[in-house]
Amino acid sequence: MNLLRWHVTAYGVTPDGRLFRTQRGGLIQDTGYGEVWAEANARALTPAQCASLLAKRPYDLRHAAVSTWLSPGWNRRR
Repeated sequence: MNLLRWHVTAYGVTPDGRLFRTQRGGLIQDTGYGEVWAEANARALTPAQCASLLAKRPYDLRHAAVSTWLSPGWNRRR
C-alpha cells in the first residue's frame, strides 16, 4: 500500500482518475501492457523467475493468488 501511495504522490492521477497512463497522459493500449509487464518482470524478478511461467501475463497472478488462498483452506465466509 505504501508503494501505491508513493506512486500517486509522485505521479498523480489523470483528470478522470486513472492511475496508469502513457507519458503523454493517454490511454495505455493493449500491446503496451505486455511491454510494461515484461520490463517490470525483468527488473523485479530473478532471471529464473522471469523465465518461469510464474507471471508470464498479469492475469496469471490472479490464478496464483487464488491457488495460494485455497491451498490452506481459505474460506471467503470467515
